[in-house]
Amino acid sequence: MSWSRLASWVGRGPAYQPLDPDLTAIAALPSASNKLPYATGAQAWALADFTTGMRNMLALPGTSGRYVYFGAADTPILGTTTAAGRSVMAGADAAAQRTSLGIGADRCGLARTVNQSYGTGVYTKTTFDAANSIERFDPTNMHDPAVNPTRITIATAGTYLVVGWSGSFGASAVGERILALLVNNTTTIADVREGANPGTVNDLSCSQIWAFAAGDYVELSLYQNSGGALTAMPTLSVIRLT
Repeated sequence: MSWSRLASWVGRGPAYQPLDPDLTAIAALPSASNKLPYATGAQAWALADFTTGMRNMLALPGTSGRYVYFGAADTPILGTTTAAGRSVMAGADAAAQRTSLGIGADRCGLARTVNQSYGTGVYTKTTFDAANSIERFDPTNMHDPAVNPTRITIATAGTYLVVGWSGSFGASAVGERILALLVNNTTTIADVREGANPGTVNDLSCSQIWAFAAGDYVELSLYQNSGGALTAMPTLSVIRLT
């Protein structure tokens, strides 16, 4: 470099990076394979692992309407999102996501917290009253623990998933056990039965997808014929699908 050119550079001021606490902290980090610096606080830096999977992911092309998932270890793949899928992911909360999916807010989940007694040789409906049960969820008031506490009543016509569980029957080696889901006290939409399990308990569950009219109601009924009363703590849930 000629003296005249050197003089012109010197005349412009310092020819080096001014002192900076962040750059100083980064410069103090040891160089290591497959590491990236990241800030842990003000003027504080550390090294993070820069894995093969991360490097492979960053090497993928940026394409509209795509997402990244790992098909195998360190092997990222571009998947395609649909407009419907993006709408669900953009939902601000669960309520907005249900709206995007066309799922209504109507749902109710009930559970006995105290054993109910079920007589032998008869079907007995399960009572979900305030003293012996809880409402796990019921945002649209489909259940009344005081008036007709055996019922979940449909407020909005639509297709619903109904799920019933007996809980554990008291132990008995005699007879059979039945769980039935009833609509409007006349129609059995699903049931399940099994023989008594000697030395253990019976535990029954069943479900059904059903189209309901507004005002229809669902109940859970249990049957056993052990020769004496048995107890159980059932649950009943109804969730609107469309």
